[in-house]
Amino acid sequence: MVPVPSSAAASLSGAALLVTLRLRFLGSALLLVILAGACLTHIINQDPLTESAAAPVVLVLTAAVACPSAPWDWRTFARAVVGRPHT
Repeated sequence: MVPVPSSAAASLSGAALLVTLRLRFLGSALLLVILAGACLTHIINQDPLTESAAAPVVLVLTAAVACPSAPWDWRTFARAVVGRPHT
């Protein structure tokens, strides 16, 4: 069995949650945190623009997915995570 780094496992989990309509916000929020860390790492390491341009672009695209899928009422988001039916 090949060991998987935790950032890769978290990225795959976030990507898998994007497929589910009710958990799309949770997946995009997880990916936003990971991508913010990637952007910060590129800034701290002072990487050239050619190496670090992808992280902010993907961060903006993920935010574009997160904003429309954000629940208006946080109780509906909690129901989706816990698995309780809508009342």
